[in-house]
Amino acid sequence: MTSDDSFAINKIQFDFIYIDGDHSSYQVAIDAESALKVCQVGGIIAFDDYGWEGMKDEVSRPKQAVDKFLKTHEKRLIVLHKQYQVCVRVMSAS
Repeated sequence: MTSDDSFAINKIQFDFIYIDGDHSSYQVAIDAESALKVCQVGGIIAFDDYGWEGMKDEVSRPKQAVDKFLKTHEKRLIVLHKQYQVCVRVMSAS
């Protein structure tokens, strides 16, 4: 099942979500927004492969999507760790 399909049928909130699948910036952005919708306040969203350089085009890498997500939701999130992986705590519902 794809992450899109999984999020579409999900009916519960989570306290930990680990994003590691499709490495395209486009899909990481979708997964990040979907994860934020189902992550409890106080929960953690972790991104793998933030430092991955497998695509020649930097704009297509996960880092681009994660950076945009962090900027867009900077008032709702606290960055706990940011190296090859990124972990954030969700601090508010919206």
